[in-house]
Amino acid sequence: MGVKVTVSKVTSYVDFQEIKAAVLKCEGVKEVSLDSEAPGLLTLQVNSSGDSQALVEKLTLLLDATKFSLELKKLTSGTQELVVSRRL
Repeated sequence: MGVKVTVSKVTSYVDFQEIKAAVLKCEGVKEVSLDSEAPGLLTLQVNSSGDSQALVEKLTLLLDATKFSLELKKLTSGTQELVVSRRL
């Protein structure tokens, strides 16, 4: 299963690496690749054998809640998108 992870409001490479490392620690995640990038917005493609809801739950534990917010969206195409935003 592929999950699209959109990282918004992140301008620091350290923050991006923190998010990517947390995603890679989640059970069932096989690969994380950069899909697209723009100033303050990155899209990652996550290949996972697990459930997207389980991915959200694990990331909620791994990422600092005072620093990042997470929201799972279902796209019209049927795929799921996880939006990770830097709290300002």
